[in-house]
Amino acid sequence: MTGPCSKLVLALLGVLALLVTASWLPLPGRALTDDDRLREIETAFAEGSHRTALEKCVEAIDALEGDARGRCVAIWALCAEELRQWNDLRALYEKEIDRVPFPHSATLAESYGRYSARQWGGWSKLEPLEKALRLREEGGEAHREAWCATALDLIEGLSLYWQHDIPASEWEKQPQPEDPEERRRAYELWATARGIAEDERRWSRTETLFDGVLERTEKSGTRAQALFERGMRRLVAIGAVPGFDVRRSASVETMIERLGESDLTRRAGESLAAWRDEVLRTIADWQTLVTDLPNEGLADDAAYLIPYVTEQQLGDLVLAASRYSDFLRSYPESQWTSDARTRREGIVREGLSLLEQVELTAPGTAPTVVIEARNLDELSLSLWEVPDYLDRVESERALSADPPSLASGPAQWTWKVATECADDHKARRVEITLPVDSAGAYRLRIAGAASTIDIPVFVSAIALDVEGGSDEAFAWATDASDGTPIADAEVLLRLDIRRRDERRSWTTRLRTDARGLVRWKYPERFLPLLEQGWRLDRLAAVVERGADISPAASFSPTYDSGRRPRLVSY
Repeated sequence: MTGPCSKLVLALLGVLALLVTASWLPLPGRALTDDDRLREIETAFAEGSHRTALEKCVEAIDALEGDARGRCVAIWALCAEELRQWNDLRALYEKEIDRVPFPHSATLAESYGRYSARQWGGWSKLEPLEKALRLREEGGEAHREAWCATALDLIEGLSLYWQHDIPASEWEKQPQPEDPEERRRAYELWATARGIAEDERRWSRTETLFDGVLERTEKSGTRAQALFERGMRRLVAIGAVPGFDVRRSASVETMIERLGESDLTRRAGESLAAWRDEVLRTIADWQTLVTDLPNEGLADDAAYLIPYVTEQQLGDLVLAASRYSDFLRSYPESQWTSDARTRREGIVREGLSLLEQVELTAPGTAPTVVIEARNLDELSLSLWEVPDYLDRVESERALSADPPSLASGPAQWTWKVATECADDHKARRVEITLPVDSAGAYRLRIAGAASTIDIPVFVSAIALDVEGGSDEAFAWATDASDGTPIADAEVLLRLDIRRRDERRSWTTRLRTDARGLVRWKYPERFLPLLEQGWRLDRLAAVVERGADISPAASFSPTYDSGRRPRLVSY
């Protein structure tokens, strides 16, 4: 359509559009209606302009009544919570909570309650959430979901304050053991029992809330969330109790035995048993989630946590390994699959490690090596004596008996040791006494079915200390039994430096003087390298007097001219 007619039609359409727009836009001189004000506030809030929406709420609030005022107050509260305006939110709650109608009053109480519980703490700060819960309860079936959300918020608030603080003045009124160490342990038990009692009262409140959430939800995301979080909250409660974990529960039981039968030890023992029951209830909740709600996003999280808690809290490694296997079969593509596989392998894999540092042993005493073994029935041991130790380590450019080439050929001693490892996958402490007590350097190999460790062992009457400065090093050899200086002993010193992946080293041999000392001035070409980005890495030494051989100390400092490096055990 063209010509004058088309222009006329377009003009009429334009006028009509203006009339439609004018029907809801405030005209100059016309007062804004409640709907106008609320429309502006809600538009700004919906666009995420919380500050603008809050400012418009402040401007409009005095002119609004009834439901319109309630809508304005609810948006004001949500904006203040988002903007962390604590004082404004508190003042708004105190002024409006009994004035605005439901459900806006519940929204105000929830917003104020969430913020105050998380930011300020204290039981009085949970009252707004409890009020919101009561308001939602009165709202009936239509507010079921909102009630569940508020209940979960209140549970979170309760969980934040499970930590307990037992005044020492209360403990002083209790009968106390005479022995100071037993008195300290008795205090730990007493505080644990008292703390558990406090936590049980708080937990009963959250348990009731969780039960209410579960009653009000069917197979839905809220139900899955409640089941999952109830288990997590139980673990939070357990974590708030000092002394409750797999590693310390045995020592607590030992303390109970040492302190004898009393009301205190009985309560502590009962409390530990009760918290183990809580772990089992947690696992049952998660199993319900996995079984009844397998398609929920939290299902694989719960399925992974079942074996994890079995391992970490219950300490039942056999059951944990089985449950990890079940998880891997059921959730091969889960985000937790790699973690589950690693943890299961860590439980069933053979383990062999040095548990305690091997001490220098005096001649006439057989050295003892302490290891930790897991999933092993028997150990095979081989022991070599390393002759001409100084010559060997200098040629190998190493100051330990670790390199296999330092002890070649068949071992002089071989034997077997039973580990007494049970089928529970738990590690066992194994002490191994070596069949030698003569001065010398030895290399011990301990082998399981699939793992091997090599350990240097020294039987020596010499104590050797080494210390380095910015341009020189000292070594001091003394008799380990009485500190008498040892003269005319040969000392091999080694200095290592590094720059990123590059390494350089220097060695020297010196003899101790009458004071048992050697002094080594670093090579001239060493010091300029420090100006080129090289750094001191290690200074080590070993002393030899006949068959008597002893290693020294070393350090790994950051070079600072004029400062002495810190020594650590070699």
